Amino acid sequence: MDKTAQLVVGVLLVAFVIERVTAAIAFFLEDQKLPERKEKLTLIGISGALAALALWKVDIRLLRDALNLTTHPRVDFLLTWLIIVGGADRIGKFIGSGGPSESTPPPPPPEIRIFIEESGGKVTEVRHEVRPAG
Repeated sequence: MDKTAQLVVGVLLVAFVIERVTAAIAFFLEDQKLPERKEKLTLIGISGALAALALWKVDIRLLRDALNLTTHPRVDFLLTWLIIVGGADRIGKFIGSGGPSESTPPPPPPEIRIFIEESGGKVTEVRHEVRPAG
């Protein structure tokens, strides 16, 4: 396997591991009754810290390894970190995990009533009412 393919596989594996660890932590945070914003910030912080740790240990750098560009090491680190954190989030959305579902159930259909009045065997009036369900 060439170096670029190894880099792509490495980035995907790191992002997948980060997403799974973050999803496990989100599972345990559900019982804590934290506000939604605080829970999201906590998960983003954990994801960012795991990505930084992985980049430090694995030494993956996209600009250096894939594009053979020489830039400041911090720029390369930050760009790679951003791609891995964003990739972990995208993988989580793709496989359908990572905390509570953001989708809301569809609203119930409206209630429709039809009134038919008849007098002497003939229909004298037909009317209907539409009320929102609930």
